[in-house]
Amino acid sequence: MRAHLTLLLGNGVAQIIGTLFALVFTLLATRTLSVSDYGELRYVLTLLPLIMVLSLPGYDSLILRQASAKRPIPLHHIFSFRCLASLTGSLLILGAVHLAGSAISDTLRYFLIVAACFLPLFETASGYRNFLLGRGLAKQGTRLLLRARVVSFSLFLILSLLIYLNRADPLLIFPAWLMATVTGGLSSHIALVLCRRNGRLVWRRQHGSLTPTAALSVTLAGLAYTAAYSLDKLWIRHELGPESLALYSLLIMIPQEIAKIGDTSVHLYYRRLFFSPIPHARWLPYALLGLMIVLMLGFVIGFSWLSPYVFGTAYSYSWPQVALAALLMPGLWLESFASHTVLARRGPSGLLQYNLLSLALTIVAVWLGMQNGINGLLLALFFKQCCLAFGVYLTHRRAL
Repeated sequence: MRAHLTLLLGNGVAQIIGTLFALVFTLLATRTLSVSDYGELRYVLTLLPLIMVLSLPGYDSLILRQASAKRPIPLHHIFSFRCLASLTGSLLILGAVHLAGSAISDTLRYFLIVAACFLPLFETASGYRNFLLGRGLAKQGTRLLLRARVVSFSLFLILSLLIYLNRADPLLIFPAWLMATVTGGLSSHIALVLCRRNGRLVWRRQHGSLTPTAALSVTLAGLAYTAAYSLDKLWIRHELGPESLALYSLLIMIPQEIAKIGDTSVHLYYRRLFFSPIPHARWLPYALLGLMIVLMLGFVIGFSWLSPYVFGTAYSYSWPQVALAALLMPGLWLESFASHTVLARRGPSGLLQYNLLSLALTIVAVWLGMQNGINGLLLALFFKQCCLAFGVYLTHRRAL
């Protein structure tokens, strides 16, 4: 039990640092940028995951599944391919910016060019921790995540301080965030190469293969998931403008960050939940749901009261809006747990079908929800998440 608590505590600390990183970045951006410029920044951050689909982010889940099944994984080949594929995405961004010309604002053009410069190394090393977790090295994987978060957050604070002391352009906060994030991710690569167990290096060059069919399924599944995750923000930006996107993005940012605690906790017990003959961690989903409820209450009280003082008077929200945003915490976690279940039980093809269904339901939810404003959108998204999770439970209840 002590070992479990240590793992969960280490994972929780890493997620808290990640949340603080996101909060400090958001605080500096909202305080130094106009609402419109911050909206354009959130728009670029929404587009990034869609472009990053070229680097096969779904490989992270596939690495976890393959490693848990004790199959060889050509990890170094995957890393090289993802970097090259992301470079293609960079070229596409630069080409689109050139063709757009004066149709986009100077601020949006600047953000897109900066993103294109950092994209080839942005989160391309994120599969290394999953490799360790799949091999049963949860302690080392948690330490890897914690080290990466500390490196990223510390570097960002240093760069932000330099921008402030030199009274530089506040738009530089975006390349500072990207540089810090990329550096933390690459530190995971270096740490894994040097990671030892019983005096031996953990990572070896392996000559396994992930079939083209599996890779294609994971890519399409990742695209469907990313599109579903981004659709509400893109819709708001198109229909209501960057100012409305700025307000909406800030409202749902903290629930999304907190929901990641549940997602990464599932990673820690992935083998026990999905690949052990007797699941020893059945208590985990219920414990996480209980934690989410406590965090929801804290978010509703704290964010409603503090947001105008912390982020600026333009970012003021009503109690109903904050309460509806809080529902996304358990909703996002349930949806994430359902996707892990589908991947573990039915493989990449099953995950593709699940994500396509999620995208279709998201389109319906966003269309119906936007008829009643932001409140209606948040409520519709929560019901969509619950429906998906309940459907997966009914399908896999015997295995679960």
